[in-house]
Amino acid sequence: MKFIFISDTHFGGKNLCGFQMQPRYVEHAKEIFCAVDRLVRQENADMVISGGDLTDNGSAEEISMVVKLAKEYLSVPLYLALGNHDCMQDNCTGLWLNNAPEFFPDGNVDTTIIRDGVRIDILSLLWGRERTWRHDDGQLIRLSEEQYEFLRSGEQKLPRVLVMHCQLAPARPEQTGLEEDLMEPENNFAATGRALIEEFHPALVLSGHIHINLLDKINGTYAAAVSSTAETPFECKVVEISGNKVSMRTLPLAPELGFEPEYWEYRKFVQGNKSIREFEA
Repeated sequence: MKFIFISDTHFGGKNLCGFQMQPRYVEHAKEIFCAVDRLVRQENADMVISGGDLTDNGSAEEISMVVKLAKEYLSVPLYLALGNHDCMQDNCTGLWLNNAPEFFPDGNVDTTIIRDGVRIDILSLLWGRERTWRHDDGQLIRLSEEQYEFLRSGEQKLPRVLVMHCQLAPARPEQTGLEEDLMEPENNFAATGRALIEEFHPALVLSGHIHINLLDKINGTYAAAVSSTAETPFECKVVEISGNKVSMRTLPLAPELGFEPEYWEYRKFVQGNKSIREFEA
């Protein structure tokens, strides 16, 4: 089983506002989807999974736009772990389920996909005081009791992947060159992530949010984050699981996009070195 992992495209937003780690090119959404699909075909991937912030504010208009793009330019299904920006509207869950049901095949924003003997749990974390996220709330990142029950239900013995928007660790000084950790997960979510690993023993946890490539190993589980697929050099991950083997590669889409994007050399730590960008176990 093989899939392409993308995150933090913020389609519908603007290039020069909001959090970003490299130059953003959201107006090239079509080209980005087309480049992702070329990689899908090249790798013979089964699906594309977004780690969240697929849209910039989760409005009905933005949802309709990404649904249309996925239908027209992706040859495989797209599944989504809602990010905080995807959940900025009142009744955000209803908006997504009504306007993009194909992204959530279980009919719920938490989805399990079982394919080729692998279980993938795609979780839409809670970010605000309610399901809708407000900037004034800060980031109250957590899982509900219903989500824990969801994870405890069904087949438990298959190799497992967890997908969620928030990363499980900060970017460390040895990667960034800064004096302190960058973007520690808020609301002690790193501890929540460790507890999930201890209980469910996934082979891999995938996330976005931080817009930086990360790779850690926590109690035998690989925990990876991908940089923004809408920021130079437009990266995604190719994940393959077969039996007890799992591998991940990080690839740039920039050569496939047909234009010359700007790149901030002073933030090249976002891409990371080979040990962060790939593994095979």
